[in-house]
Amino acid sequence: MQIYPSIVGRAGRLALILSACLFTACFGRSVSHFAASAIATYSLSIDDLKRIQFYNSHTIVLTAEEARRESSVSAKHGMRITGATYIDKIIIKKNTPGIVVEVGDYWLRVSFEPDRTLRFVTLPNGRYVLDAKSVLYGDRYYEVECVKKRSENCPPTLKVRGNFETETKTRKRKLSGLIIE
Repeated sequence: MQIYPSIVGRAGRLALILSACLFTACFGRSVSHFAASAIATYSLSIDDLKRIQFYNSHTIVLTAEEARRESSVSAKHGMRITGATYIDKIIIKKNTPGIVVEVGDYWLRVSFEPDRTLRFVTLPNGRYVLDAKSVLYGDRYYEVECVKKRSENCPPTLKVRGNFETETKTRKRKLSGLIIE
């Protein structure tokens, strides 16, 4: 059966994509890279993108350091100086679910927890990759580390369950021809 684009609108296409994603998720299919071309191919709107479940391709470690020094004067009029370095690490494990909260021409801002986002930008190959080595996450700047396995490449990319490959369906019928009477 052929599905005609004029019959199935944007909502129908999104339902098909999400159904495929949910169907494959139930059967343990792995996640695949999300490419910018999928937005045009499936006419995805900003609202559509906000309803798709995204995942990160690698474990992402965000690290912020803060050095603090405190000084005080003791009862014997001596000075005491203490110092400490505080390290704040945020670990976003591979395949952590995230949602799109903001969309630009060549980027998606994805949230893996409330009120904090990471920006993913498109590469020439269409994949969305984490934007920088240092990011503003919440109200602090963090250094970004990509944890990879042997065969993986960094930087982290966005993935979705299922795939966005186009399938071609062919409808055949044989004609017997027309005879003049």
